[in-house]
Amino acid sequence: MAVRIFTVKRLFLLCFFIIALGLVLLQQNFRPIALNLINSLTEPYNIEVIDVDVKLTELTQFKLTDLNHLYFPWLQLRYQDSFIEFRDIKLDLKDGYHTLKNMSLAVEDINALHIRDIQVTLGDSFFKRQEQGENSDNIGLSINQIPQITLDNISVYLPKSLQKKVPSPVLRTSKLQLTHVESAKKTTDALQKTDTHQVLSGTVNLMEQQVLAFELALAQTQWTLSHQTDFNTLLSSMTEFNRALTLMASDEALGNNSAVSQSDFVTGLDDFVTSIDALAIDVNGLWQSDTQLDLIHGSINSQHQIIPVTASSGDALPLISSRLLSGIKFSSDSPIDFSINYLPMSDTAPAMTTFELQPLTWQQRTTQLQLADINALLSRTEFVDTSFTAHANQLLSKMAKPVDWSISLKKPLTIEMPLDDTSVINVLPTSASLLVKHDTVTTALDINDFTVDSLSIANSAASNDNSSPLNRMTLNSRLDFSLNQHHPIELIELSEGLALTSTESSGSDKRITLDGSRIKFTANARADNQSIKVTLLPQSGIHTEKLNVYMPQKTLSFESLHWQLTQPSSIEHIQAPIETSTDINQSTDINQATRKSTLNIGNFALGFDRFSFKTNDIKQVLNETFEVELGQFEINATQNIALLLGSSNINETDHRHGSATSKMSTLETLLAQSNQTQLNWSLQDVQIDKLIPSKTKLRRYKVLRLDDISLSQHLNLQHQLLTGSEQWQLDELILSSYHLLRLPQQNMPVSLAGQWLVDTELASVVNTLEQTQMLPENLSISGNNKLKAGFALNESQGVSLFEMKFEQQVSQLDAQYNENYFNNANLTANCQFNWQQVHSTPIQPTTYSQSRLLCQQAELNIADAYVGINLENIQLKTNVSLGKNDEIPANNWLQEISGLSDTDVNLTASGDLLDGEFLVPEFYLKLHDKSEGYFVLNGISLEALLAAQPQVGVYANGIFDGVLPASLVDGKVTIAGGHLAARKPGGLIQVSNNPALEQIRTTQPHLDFVVQTLEHLEYSQLSSSFDMAENGDASLKVQVKGQSQDIERPIHLNYSHEENLFQLYKSTQIGNQLQNDIERSVK
Repeated sequence: MAVRIFTVKRLFLLCFFIIALGLVLLQQNFRPIALNLINSLTEPYNIEVIDVDVKLTELTQFKLTDLNHLYFPWLQLRYQDSFIEFRDIKLDLKDGYHTLKNMSLAVEDINALHIRDIQVTLGDSFFKRQEQGENSDNIGLSINQIPQITLDNISVYLPKSLQKKVPSPVLRTSKLQLTHVESAKKTTDALQKTDTHQVLSGTVNLMEQQVLAFELALAQTQWTLSHQTDFNTLLSSMTEFNRALTLMASDEALGNNSAVSQSDFVTGLDDFVTSIDALAIDVNGLWQSDTQLDLIHGSINSQHQIIPVTASSGDALPLISSRLLSGIKFSSDSPIDFSINYLPMSDTAPAMTTFELQPLTWQQRTTQLQLADINALLSRTEFVDTSFTAHANQLLSKMAKPVDWSISLKKPLTIEMPLDDTSVINVLPTSASLLVKHDTVTTALDINDFTVDSLSIANSAASNDNSSPLNRMTLNSRLDFSLNQHHPIELIELSEGLALTSTESSGSDKRITLDGSRIKFTANARADNQSIKVTLLPQSGIHTEKLNVYMPQKTLSFESLHWQLTQPSSIEHIQAPIETSTDINQSTDINQATRKSTLNIGNFALGFDRFSFKTNDIKQVLNETFEVELGQFEINATQNIALLLGSSNINETDHRHGSATSKMSTLETLLAQSNQTQLNWSLQDVQIDKLIPSKTKLRRYKVLRLDDISLSQHLNLQHQLLTGSEQWQLDELILSSYHLLRLPQQNMPVSLAGQWLVDTELASVVNTLEQTQMLPENLSISGNNKLKAGFALNESQGVSLFEMKFEQQVSQLDAQYNENYFNNANLTANCQFNWQQVHSTPIQPTTYSQSRLLCQQAELNIADAYVGINLENIQLKTNVSLGKNDEIPANNWLQEISGLSDTDVNLTASGDLLDGEFLVPEFYLKLHDKSEGYFVLNGISLEALLAAQPQVGVYANGIFDGVLPASLVDGKVTIAGGHLAARKPGGLIQVSNNPALEQIRTTQPHLDFVVQTLEHLEYSQLSSSFDMAENGDASLKVQVKGQSQDIERPIHLNYSHEENLFQLYKSTQIGNQLQNDIERSVK
């Protein structure tokens, strides 16, 4: 028994000694064991444990369970050239003895981990570009196997070489905890079920500024991440961080004498921070988000909110602003909500990422100072001409009132991106509006519906794939634009500032000014994947109070110039794919499409209240010029024109390589269509004057005066033939016309033809002429005028041909001037006018023209007339041929003043005169040759002459015959052999108490016998002769033979008189000319 007890004691002492020896060995060798354990944990991540400080319980107090609670006062790791130091590490293991036995440590073996402080010193290679290594290790980990982790502080420092310059950590996390949380969850049977999940929370500081606070909840089926970031703090810390990285890169480059290759992160950060600093952008706001990851379905739902913040003074800070544009700020009264979602691929749909922005409104008021800041910013760019800045400042200086902006997203903006094709996006139905209000300009854009399906966002030039689907887009919008101009604008100066005109200086005599303009456009836009249609609504119009164009010595002015749309007008473009069969298998050629653009023009009105074209300073007028003044003008167009701007089938292969098929030009396409329009024109107060300078003064002559002009015009275009039917009214004058214009086609020139019809009373013509010509007040004309004219204009091979044929009929024509008149006159004429102009060509370098007017069988009949004597049954017939040729020079003054090269006028006339008749049997007028004619009197009664022109105390009778031959050579008239004689047996002349003869008897006593013979003279012969030279010297000889009462011997009287008739005519016209000048001046 004693032996057994002794044996047991010895065995117990031996075991105790062995255990004690093992504990001593464990305590003495725990540090290398710990190194092996930690290296086994970090080995998959290429992290090396350099050193560790281990603290165990005293051997006398040691228990086996103490192996489950390990404490490391200090631990140092190395990853590449970066060092990581851990302080005060508390590690709770599930089975420490088992872990030490197996000499391995896995995450599953840890219950909890607490580290008071972690300090990371980055190596120089951390920020350099490195090749990414491959790590094929897959670490599977259950949520329940994640231990509780508490990291009180993590500090990240730059490399030691820079810590003197940047001693503080660039990145710091605080209170990073991963804890287990149990929450009650109600099931369907109303029983409470405990739901256990882990929560990871903490804060992140960048450059000693807190930029992130987050909480990550890790459940079995769902992970939820909540975070909060202050934008201003984030940008400020990023700027400081980038400055530190830049300092490090410069030191390394200086040490290596070469540039250092930076990582993509460092390069991207520097580009981002540099852009923000260049634009001086400030961002304020609190960014909060909640992101949920569904572990079962693989979907992600991320909700974000940007909350405006306030300053210490209580004022709300703008979300986005720039110090360069201090007045332009993006602010929001309410938080901005948006979401980013991900749906994994299903059987019916591909994987999809969705961005959704909730409705928001941005309102901004821009003052004149803020606009000046914008202009100053634009002037800093090298793309803007300095002159533009000056003109823009000039315009901005006049904008005293602020500009109100408002941008609203009325419906959520949702954008989808299928992950199977990241080159396209989808925009779901949304609506938005833009409103810009100013005292001058108001613009409102309402996008009522906007949808895009499969919008390509990839660079089309980088891909030759033609199999991508067509974009399917829908747009329905409305634009209202209104401009009210209150200050004059110099258009030419503005255009020069925009570099739209030549560099030549315009000078003070070249200006265009606008004043009091009002522009209003209201349009609807609708678009989808195959068509775009923009419709301009009837509320649209343009109105300008004054438009002045200043030119050298001239000024062109409009008052109240306006254009108003009275019916919608639209432009529509359609592009749709077409399917064509390319082989026997009925395959579809998807590379072909059809394009069509249509312009629809509705009714409109165009006009002005007054127009003038005047000379600036009439004292400076040196040449003949015109001045024009017009009153109210209006055009009303009634139409529904549809112009097909282009229609074609396009094959992409032909488009890339060029198609050999010739296509019609746009102009030919437009002219080949059929359209019609009705235009109503009206114009009032037409005044056109001609200014002719002279040495002493400037003379003004009336060219045209009309009170009212109206035109009703119907135009019809069909198969490149434009037809027009017009009804004219010029004051009281009514005209009608019809035109045919053959437009150019297939190398055929333009041709024009038409007709003019006039059927009006001559009184209206006279009233119209009175507006221009100073007609005598006691002149009256009545009758009916009919004119029918047809013309044609053609051009072929450099030759222009014009032909006009017209028929003139004037009936029941009555006219009276003072005591002179004629009644019941009728005029008929059939004429033809031909004009030809030859244009310069390489073969014929000169340009000349020729024309001719032919009037055959023109006839004038006058029933009776009085021109101091009575004329009856006047008949005048003539054939006229007038020609003009630029190649034939003028040979006399008549050709020079008339401009005619040749004239052939064949005239015959007859009529009853003084109980006899007069006759012009033949008269030929030729300006280019000798002209001859004679005037015949037959059976003229001297008694009838004195009855028509009575003389005091004079009586005479007798029948006379006579002839007056005349010739015209080189514009000079000569008369030779003019003769007038009484028929036998003669007649009687009685003169008594005639004042003229009594005066001769008193003043010239030696003629007393002559006067006495005329008191009662029975003449048997009375004849006279008349001759005139080409210079106007005339000779009149009178011979009288007979018997006088109380005188027995026969009487022979011979009288001759010579005088220059041209000078006599001029002397008689002086009084008339003086009277006309006085009347013109008075009027």
